[in-house]
Amino acid sequence: MTLLIKQHPMLVLVLAPVLIVAVWFVIRSMEKVAPYQPPADRDLSGWGTMDQETATRLESALDADVNRLGVPGFQVSLQTADGQTWYGVSGTVDPQRRVPLRRDHLMRIGSVTKTFVAVVILQLVEEDRLSLDDKLARWFPQFPDADRITIRDLLTHRSGIFNFLESPKVLASLFFSHYTWEAQALIDIAAESKSVYAPGETYYYSNTNYVLLGLIAEQVTGEDSAALIRERISTPLGLHDTYLVPNENAPEALVSGYDRDLIPLPGLFENTPDNISISTAAYTSGAMISTAEDLRIFYDGLFSGKLISPAMLKETTTFLPATDSGTPQLTGYGLGLFRLEIGGEEVWASLGEFIGSMTMVVYSPSQHDIVAIIGNLSLYDYVSVWENLTDVSRASLK
Repeated sequence: MTLLIKQHPMLVLVLAPVLIVAVWFVIRSMEKVAPYQPPADRDLSGWGTMDQETATRLESALDADVNRLGVPGFQVSLQTADGQTWYGVSGTVDPQRRVPLRRDHLMRIGSVTKTFVAVVILQLVEEDRLSLDDKLARWFPQFPDADRITIRDLLTHRSGIFNFLESPKVLASLFFSHYTWEAQALIDIAAESKSVYAPGETYYYSNTNYVLLGLIAEQVTGEDSAALIRERISTPLGLHDTYLVPNENAPEALVSGYDRDLIPLPGLFENTPDNISISTAAYTSGAMISTAEDLRIFYDGLFSGKLISPAMLKETTTFLPATDSGTPQLTGYGLGLFRLEIGGEEVWASLGEFIGSMTMVVYSPSQHDIVAIIGNLSLYDYVSVWENLTDVSRASLK
């Protein structure tokens, strides 16, 4: 090797990065989630009011998806049009299949946080404490284009503001689990960066929008976002396992998540419960933790009128055109909600892609059912999980 370096230094410089990348791919491909074998004595009925036969079929579908997608574990909570419920769990908290995933384990829900924050903002609008047409300049007068960006632009991702999670500085910090971000520092990074689009011009998903909304809600009320979500959503609906971390202490039931696609490190990256860097870098754009059951109850409360008025719900589900190459089913974005088209059916959803987890909460306005899915792995095909579960649950109503 020493002779090669001396004789062909440029060749070594060219080959070294290639070798590093090759080793990285080999290591990553070798470390996989072990196959899952459900315990023989496990109760397949899950929890809820679903009939035994349907519950068993749902659990079997979930077991199959754990292995098909190579996900350590899934939590799912489902509610049919006639009000029947099912809460099922499959898999483990770890890729080695040592610790079974439980219904009371909490996982990171990523950008589903945005729907919670949107509801708080909409409640403040209904209380006449702010308006959807208010300008950002009311709270952040120094922010670029603040006199042209509205609350509605922030909610619908049409502000054009740079997404701070695309900043190399923020991305680099994610490798250090105890680096702490202040929300204002994230806003400053976005403010110092060139806007991607003019305000109102087009859909551009930016986490900065929802950090700004969280800070606006705090200025309007004098309370921090964790308290606002708890007082206005969690307590009224009886959500016992939903938190904004690290503003609130995470319970011991919070489990690790695993990534093989987002973090450029060999093998499976473990996002542990004590990782502050990722949580503080997300804040009100994606730092919440919860369970599938709490998320189903949240959606039931939202679409049954327990959180906002019917008029405001109609405003929320008035979708502007939106597309994303990473989510081909996306057709629109409302006030904190996605509109998807799956198999010709329009559904309204919250999607959370976090380092180490993926979450999908779906309400069908035509079928009137709700499905909440959380898996402790980045970037699996959650749409197919939803399709498989709804095939079973809807068949039970025929």
